[in-house]
Amino acid sequence: MVKPEDEKTNKEKLEEDIAELRTRIKNTEYDLTHSFKGNSLLEQKLAISKKSLEDKEKLLVELTDNQTTKTKQIRKMEGEVTEVKNESISEAQEEIVEEEIEKEFL
Repeated sequence: MVKPEDEKTNKEKLEEDIAELRTRIKNTEYDLTHSFKGNSLLEQKLAISKKSLEDKEKLLVELTDNQTTKTKQIRKMEGEVTEVKNESISEAQEEIVEEEIEKEFL
């Protein structure tokens, strides 16, 4: 099922952009090799597409690393919270604590 554009995460949008750029690069390389040898406009388009692909891949890696770091921080905070107080808390209190931790890091 396809998600509406406004419900997609930044990561999903980047992944789609990267896939489109790879296809565009592949098609442009084919055109340069078989149809338009030495066409400077297509060569420029190819260079721009490759640069854009490289930038978006770096951004995706940073986004993924940032998300991993936030997840680790949340788990660490959860561990610290449970270590400090060994008394059991109600489910409602636990939900409140989890929400506060998520707000802190997200």
